[in-house]
Amino acid sequence: MNNGTQGVDGRRTVRDLLDELNTWRIRAARGTGKARMPLRELSAASGVPRSSLADYLSGATLMPADVLDAVVLALGATPQEARDWANAWERAAAAHPHRSENGAEHREDGSDRPAAGADRSPRPPGQLPADVTAFTGRQPALKQLDELLEYDSARGADHDSAPAVVLSALAGTAGVGKTALAVHWAHQSRDHFPDGQLYANLRGYDSDEPVPPDAVLERFLRALGADAVPPDVDERGALYRSLLFQRRVLIVLDNVRTAEQVRPLLPGTPGCFVLVTSRDDLSGLVVRNGAHRIVLDRLSDAEATELLSRVLGPHRTLDEPEACAELVRLCAGLPLALRVAAERVARHPDRTPLAEIIGGLAGEDRSLDLLDDTGDPLADVRTVFSWSYHALPDPAARLFRLLGLYPGSDIDPVGAANLAGVPEGEARNQLEILAGGHLLERAAGNRYTLHDLLRAYAAELARQSLPDPERQAAVVRVLDAYRYTANTAMDLVNPHRRRLPEQVVEVTPAAVPWPGFADADQATAWLEAERTNLLLVIRHAATAGHPDHAWQLAQILWTFYAVAGHTDDLLESHRHALAAATESGGDYALGETLHNCAVAHFSLGRYQATIDHFERALPYRRAFGDRRGEGATLGNLGAVHQVLGQFDLALGYHRQALTVAREAGDRYGEGIVLGNIATVTGDVGRYREAIEQTGLALAIHRENDDRVGQARALSNLGQFHTNIGQYDQARTALTEAVALAEQAGARQVLGNAICDLASLHSNLGDYDLADGYCRQALKIAHDLGDPDGEAAALNALGVLCLRRGEPRAALDHLQRALTVWLGGDHPRWQATAHRSIGDVHLALDDPQASLDSYRAALAVSTTGGSLVEVGDAEAGIARALLALTPPDRDGAREHLRRALEAFKGLDSSEEEPARALLATLTDAGP
Repeated sequence: MNNGTQGVDGRRTVRDLLDELNTWRIRAARGTGKARMPLRELSAASGVPRSSLADYLSGATLMPADVLDAVVLALGATPQEARDWANAWERAAAAHPHRSENGAEHREDGSDRPAAGADRSPRPPGQLPADVTAFTGRQPALKQLDELLEYDSARGADHDSAPAVVLSALAGTAGVGKTALAVHWAHQSRDHFPDGQLYANLRGYDSDEPVPPDAVLERFLRALGADAVPPDVDERGALYRSLLFQRRVLIVLDNVRTAEQVRPLLPGTPGCFVLVTSRDDLSGLVVRNGAHRIVLDRLSDAEATELLSRVLGPHRTLDEPEACAELVRLCAGLPLALRVAAERVARHPDRTPLAEIIGGLAGEDRSLDLLDDTGDPLADVRTVFSWSYHALPDPAARLFRLLGLYPGSDIDPVGAANLAGVPEGEARNQLEILAGGHLLERAAGNRYTLHDLLRAYAAELARQSLPDPERQAAVVRVLDAYRYTANTAMDLVNPHRRRLPEQVVEVTPAAVPWPGFADADQATAWLEAERTNLLLVIRHAATAGHPDHAWQLAQILWTFYAVAGHTDDLLESHRHALAAATESGGDYALGETLHNCAVAHFSLGRYQATIDHFERALPYRRAFGDRRGEGATLGNLGAVHQVLGQFDLALGYHRQALTVAREAGDRYGEGIVLGNIATVTGDVGRYREAIEQTGLALAIHRENDDRVGQARALSNLGQFHTNIGQYDQARTALTEAVALAEQAGARQVLGNAICDLASLHSNLGDYDLADGYCRQALKIAHDLGDPDGEAAALNALGVLCLRRGEPRAALDHLQRALTVWLGGDHPRWQATAHRSIGDVHLALDDPQASLDSYRAALAVSTTGGSLVEVGDAEAGIARALLALTPPDRDGAREHLRRALEAFKGLDSSEEEPARALLATLTDAGP
């Protein structure tokens, strides 16, 4: 197998060689429907663990020579090619830049640049919850944590002898105060971690599924300022470890169930401190990862008495030590129970003897205390909880019981009002009563949370005291409220989205609606605030006998998840939705859910799974008679084949979609499909034809008063005009695109149009104006969490820097763009970045590195690009060959002939320069 690695043993950097390894992965995946060989398959073929491979291939850890041998052989290298790789790697590794103290790469010219994948000015994250009031005791545990921190600080400068990371596991039963201790110590120690504090509740013992590590990695990466979040969990872990390199960050992982939840979240180098809480002893972390286990027992009598003293006042406990001791005994030494009991006692006047209060409480109904002494934490504290519960007014007591049925992680007054079926003001008062009795905890944003022990107690009460119809009605009110409000929000966020057909479902209004949304920004803010709850509601509906709510809510939210970049939520919600739709058995439900599952796979680069799901959706679309949905699925099949560089197949599907849209009288869909056909035509280099097709799409968007569609079409139009040098027409189209996108609040389309304006003015030589547009586009994409938009802006900025004589700055921007596109499996855009990097190396008088970059562009273009990109890469190779010493004129002539063959019949701006260069070489002779 010849992978086109001619010149691999020339002068190259580690980054260049890693980029070429990615090209080999792309080639190895030919015919599989995948963009590149997955890490899992490469791991099996090479014998290198997946997590290690992810570190090596991302550049987070320098790959050992023996691992390189295994990888290139697994990718099909011949013995000679493997030797060439080994020689090139040895030279590149010897010159590989080390890291400076701020995590930047230090280069031989003395300059620093931030590590790839990192935001250039990240704000240290500060994610700790609020500290616990009246924290008491735990001095031995606090001392152990302090000693571990001192040990870390003392050895931190000696990276060779320091452990990879200081890891401490707090273990203990439920309600013993593990979270309180972890958060309290973390607040006390914040100054030791200037690079920030990360916190995640992994919900290991909730009634629903624990939070998976990949979801936590996504949140942590965004908090650490990652440019983009890779779809693969191993690649996320590699980037996470890279961003934590030589940083001092405290990481608190709360409520962990298993060691497997923790391991992907561990840093790989010294400097960070990880604090884990769990009911399990996590022996696996101790044995395999060197964790220091600290077991929290129940509070001693002295500590429990001190806690009561701090809450009730010292006079209450000093005056009646025996009564105080009895209260400690009843609370079983659990801080949670002690706080609940103390709050109940504090409601009585000071003059009431403590013994009298406790006697009255102990005599209250204990009918719920049915368990024997089995070690169940709830059995220990059920009586104490009952004291506060029985003291509640009836409405607050009913809400507390219903909270045991609530599927979300936290709740606000409107959610509580729907759960209880009462007005919002009444629900707000009841929540405050519960919080005042320590049966709820107040959280940020006017929200409330319930400790898992109290949630279990509330659920037990609900099962025993509420009839099944009342319990079911409460849950349905919550499901209806979330479905209705999400539907209302999405009408503002995406007015042209597909709505649930009335013949399938009537979206029941919420019993108590959330306040109306003035605009799309307010609607999006609500969706983001409720994002975790929405996913939990979908999961609960799918598993608790409400399948229609599950798939319908997922369908309502799918464009929010997709546009906002919440790919994990999109996939997770539709995993449950597909099971629910299968249970419901309706053609519309299955067609819609399979289509949306395909979109989720597409966003993760799982192209064969994307095609499979779209093809499975089509029969259900047709059986239901959903012509608009059928057209959307056909059009999306065209889109995935377009990304794979299969342009004939893509056009075939788009034309089928166009026929369906016209037969169905779907003018909105027709406009979208015409625009898609135009982008395929532009991708293959027929820009003049693409301009005509985009004009047809634009006319329909104007007819529909679809400002977003108009803006998108005008942005494409401007790009096509720029590509053939029609700069006045391009400026007109792009100026209007920006105005329409701003009016419609379409930030992603706005960023794309501004990026196209940057390229236009760069071509015109208006470098200051182009620079401003690049920075605008970059900020918009970063704010949106749009990695492809960021990469496009970085690429435009790199080309601009090269044109104004700043090749090193250009190289930095272009390599950052390439890093993002490599993570997203976008062969066409990868080719663009490789080609621009080749131009930069030529400007830096490094023809060998330039040649390597052009060859990488050619390899990617041949796999998943168009003929115009093939021609551009061939022409680049020719220029690099002529810059060698001595120049390879014969090779240059051959590549120029190939370039002109590729350009035949296309609208490439590179065709005439290539033709002129070939003529010059022909006239000059050998």
